[in-house]
Amino acid sequence: MSKEKANQNLQDFLSKLALEEDTTKARLEQDQMGFALHVAFNELDWQSYNMH
Repeated sequence: MSKEKANQNLQDFLSKLALEEDTTKARLEQDQMGFALHVAFNELDWQSYNMH
């Protein structure tokens, strides 16, 4: 694979990753899933701490 093609593939990947990140961020802000994820991680931490 040529260096130019590799660079283009990397740029395409990073562009798609940024788009996915923006979409996910908007979803989390809109439907408050971020809060639910925070609670879930806190519960996981609590379980991990108390089970060991």
